[in-house]
Amino acid sequence: MQIILVEAIIVLFLICITIAVMASVDLFACTILFCAFSFCAVMTYLVFGSPDVAFTEAVIGTMSTVFFAVALKSVDRFATGSRKKTKEKKKMTKSQKRSLIEKVATGIVLAVICVAFCSATKFLPEIGDADSAPNSHVSNYYIEHSKEDTGANNIVSGTLADYRGYDTMFETSVMFVSGLVVTLILIHGTGKMDMPEILGHKKKKDEEKKEE
Repeated sequence: MQIILVEAIIVLFLICITIAVMASVDLFACTILFCAFSFCAVMTYLVFGSPDVAFTEAVIGTMSTVFFAVALKSVDRFATGSRKKTKEKKKMTKSQKRSLIEKVATGIVLAVICVAFCSATKFLPEIGDADSAPNSHVSNYYIEHSKEDTGANNIVSGTLADYRGYDTMFETSVMFVSGLVVTLILIHGTGKMDMPEILGHKKKKDEEKKEE
C-alpha cells in the first residue's frame, strides 16, 4: 500500500511538471522543470528496485540540465516572440500543417503504446512475489552458479560485469559520453578554448591575425 501511494505521488508530480513545462514561456524555467522531471524519474526507478538505472538517469538528467543551461546563452530566454508571430498569422502554411499532423500522429502513437504497456502490466507478477520467475528461478541460478560462471567472489559484481555485461557497458558508455560532451560545452562557453581547437584544428581567425 505504501509503494502504491509513493507511485501515485510521483506520477502526480510528473503530470504537474509536464503541464508546467507546456504552459511556461521561460526556457530557463523549463530547464529547471526538466531537472525536476528527471529527479521524479530517478525516484520511480528506485521504487521499482532499479538503482543502476536510477543512477544512470541521475547522471543523464544532470548533464542534460547543464547542456540546456549553456545552450540558453545563445537563444532568447523567453519564447514570447514566436507566439506573437503565430497569432498574427491567420492561415497556416503547408509546413505548419505538416508539423501539426506529425505532432498529432506522434501523440496518438505514444498514447497507443502507453495504453498497450499499461494493459500488459496486469500479466506481470506483483512486486516482491516470491513465486515469480525471477525470484524462483533466475535469482537462485545466479546465487548458485555465479562463482562458477563468472569467477567473481561477489555475486553483484559477477551479475553486473558478466550476466548483465552489455547493459553495464552501454550504461557506462552513455555516462562517459554525456560527461565528455558537457565538459566540452563548458570549456567552449568559458572562452578559453573552443571546439575547433579541441579537435586539433586551427581557427581561420588566428590565421588571419598572424597574416596581419
